[in-house]
Amino acid sequence: MRVQADITTALLDIQRDATYGIGGEHVPLAGALASLNLASVRIALFSNHSAVVPLDRSLDALRLAAALSLDAYLCLHCSDAWADPSHQSIPTDWNFRDRNGVRAAFAAYLENILRRAAATGARIRYIQLGNEVTRGFLWPFGGDWNDFADLYAAGAALMRRHLPKARLVLHTDLGGGGERAIHWYAEAERRRIPFDAIGLSYYPVWHGDLDSLQATLEGLARRFGRPILIAETGYMNTAEKTSAWFGDWTARGIPYAEAGQGAFLEELACVIDAADERVCRDVFWWGAFAHLSPDHFPVSWFDRHGRALAVVARLGGKRLHD
Repeated sequence: MRVQADITTALLDIQRDATYGIGGEHVPLAGALASLNLASVRIALFSNHSAVVPLDRSLDALRLAAALSLDAYLCLHCSDAWADPSHQSIPTDWNFRDRNGVRAAFAAYLENILRRAAATGARIRYIQLGNEVTRGFLWPFGGDWNDFADLYAAGAALMRRHLPKARLVLHTDLGGGGERAIHWYAEAERRRIPFDAIGLSYYPVWHGDLDSLQATLEGLARRFGRPILIAETGYMNTAEKTSAWFGDWTARGIPYAEAGQGAFLEELACVIDAADERVCRDVFWWGAFAHLSPDHFPVSWFDRHGRALAVVARLGGKRLHD
């Protein structure tokens, strides 16, 4: 298993000037990425009016990935805010009067983002349209299968045009979904929704123990002849609760602690490395560089002072210490 990083949270206002303890000194994000043994980074793109991460900032991160010769995995939230199965809001600056207007606004939005992403020079390996689209996206217009399939196909065609070498990932939160995951992707195939790879979010607190993930991967590999990848995962490095606490469900009884985070990664590696060859060995860790916010999800590879945690040694990069 190869661990890669989602660096979106490192782009938040509160994280922009963060430093990371590496080799006895504190370095900015660029220095940290250069020191870790990563091949890819995942970056979320929102609208340029986003209060989360403005589009220009995400594009700068793509330029950084290009400068460091890192592959990029683009996650288009198609929203001003984080999108997930409970939140799929259309960008507030879209102007439309009817469904045709929504489709036109969507196309214009994607044209702008994809053109600018391609212009960064980043080597884009994966791209996903929407985030955790288990219940559709662009609500209320893409909230049922028919409308979702129509809008998704239109967006996918634009992606193929602007980024023809990128693999299109259809991403859901069904990492522990078992038969539900199989039925969902079978329905997507039946409706001719275009995708090159299956992307799954897997967090034990929401998606069950690692046995659930293993069963889901096995079922999907038997049913579909497509690559399967873990687009998001993470495990808490402390039992100290925050306002954004993930919850109390642990994997195989592994405690939320620095050592527990590493133990979870080893258990996850056993599942991934034993899986069918269609299961991609790249696993993307969400929030890997988020450590400053008092409201953060404590899944970072660094503590609140920027000290690298033990899990970093699993990445195979330089030995990190303060």
